[in-house]
Amino acid sequence: MEQGKKERRILWILGLLLLLLLTVVAGLWLGGRQGMKKNLAAEFPAEEAGADLPAQEEYITYEGKRYRYNDNLITALFMGIDQSIPEEGSTEWGQSGRADCIFLAAFDQQSGRVDLIAISRDTMTPIEAYDADGTYLGTVNDHLSLGYLYGDGGKASCEMMVRNVSRLFYGLPINLYAAVDLDAVPLLNDAVGGVTVTTLDEDLNQYDPTRVWKTGEQVHLVGEMARTYVQGRDTGTDGSNNSRMARQKQYLTGFAGALKQTVAKNPAALLQLYQTLNQSMVTNVGASQAVYLASQALKLDFSEENIYAMPGENRYSGEYDEFYADDEALYRLILDVFYTEVEA
Repeated sequence: MEQGKKERRILWILGLLLLLLLTVVAGLWLGGRQGMKKNLAAEFPAEEAGADLPAQEEYITYEGKRYRYNDNLITALFMGIDQSIPEEGSTEWGQSGRADCIFLAAFDQQSGRVDLIAISRDTMTPIEAYDADGTYLGTVNDHLSLGYLYGDGGKASCEMMVRNVSRLFYGLPINLYAAVDLDAVPLLNDAVGGVTVTTLDEDLNQYDPTRVWKTGEQVHLVGEMARTYVQGRDTGTDGSNNSRMARQKQYLTGFAGALKQTVAKNPAALLQLYQTLNQSMVTNVGASQAVYLASQALKLDFSEENIYAMPGENRYSGEYDEFYADDEALYRLILDVFYTEVEA
């Protein structure tokens, strides 16, 4: 009789713990849905931040068709930084790293679709400039990657990049941001068991002579190999950032697949990954928001078809690679990804 009571008590305790766990997870998920629609690009007045953003009109007419901004979207700017990110930001501005890889994401909460736009770090565009004390100096036409460098390496740099990218995308609202130190790539990569890719080029042999990279070879990336694959490029070749961006697109697709498999085995892996990443990241995305976004994104069959390259062309200035956006093609891409066509 006592044994039966003991077993029922254990089952009751286990049931209570399970209920508590479900409550916490549900709270994270529901809490994550809220508070993500603020347009950070329009949060600061022009006289403080130099942002010169056009007003968001309810409707846009283009080539005889009428479009409306998709209010179901959550937009996020993701950046990979080539130097360690200071915990509290630097007191001296202009001493931080550059944004080596830049992606603008659009998550449709209604359809569940996620699209990414890969933006070249070499994009020539107006970026905000500041002195070492953080005093705004105006905008200069320069490489987009330097837009992060002008800041404190932390929150201010992220907010500046949000405004720079929004300005480049015709005043598009941006809700979230995350800047990740590329040192975190090996940690994330190994947390999902590594990522398998088919080598796209041999540029990496100039960057990493410790192994031989062969085009078309299938490689399972582990540890520092992952960082090499997404960051390495042959700087002696004009337009080498294009090859690197192609590898980044391929890697993201492979990582998404590996992440889905990992989470299927261990749902708690999402929060664990966020905590791992948070050590090398500056973001306005909280844990609850990260769990919600990741849980929704994992329902999708993500492929390279969901990743777009910003249209434009590379030019060599004689000293640096420069990328110039095709304004008309970019405008059409913005309409396709962020707007829906409505009856005129």
